[in-house]
Amino acid sequence: MHIELTLSLPSEARSVPLARHLVGAALDSVGADASCAHEIAVVLSEACTNVLQHAEQSDTYEIAVSLDQVECSVRVTELGPGTAEVPDLADASAEGEHGRGLLLMRALVDDLRFEQAPKEGTAVHFAKRLESTARDGLLASGKQQAQRS
Repeated sequence: MHIELTLSLPSEARSVPLARHLVGAALDSVGADASCAHEIAVVLSEACTNVLQHAEQSDTYEIAVSLDQVECSVRVTELGPGTAEVPDLADASAEGEHGRGLLLMRALVDDLRFEQAPKEGTAVHFAKRLESTARDGLLASGKQQAQRS
């Protein structure tokens, strides 16, 4: 199964739980492991919050999700003029007032990028390989059968 999901949400904090819920339901549909889905939810929350805090002159933002049983790819875009500053991941510090969220995001996903396009807005893109409960069950039963042989 392959799912493509695009959400256009108001630039309001109350939209973040809705985004988490919808993306979580899609992850559940492809059989993503609960801990993996939780990590994606954490990163999604951070990405949405960053866009909401740093977006300028934008009433909406967009979330584009592409996922299957192997990988989840998410792009969160501020739909303004793209004037928000793109953070430098190398400057993120656990001791600083800002940047801890970037470190958390980087630790939980396989790929994290920030992009700026003047006419499209500033975007946070992340991707994570999924651990599937269905695959895990098949692998475990296969191992048990091999051990019996």
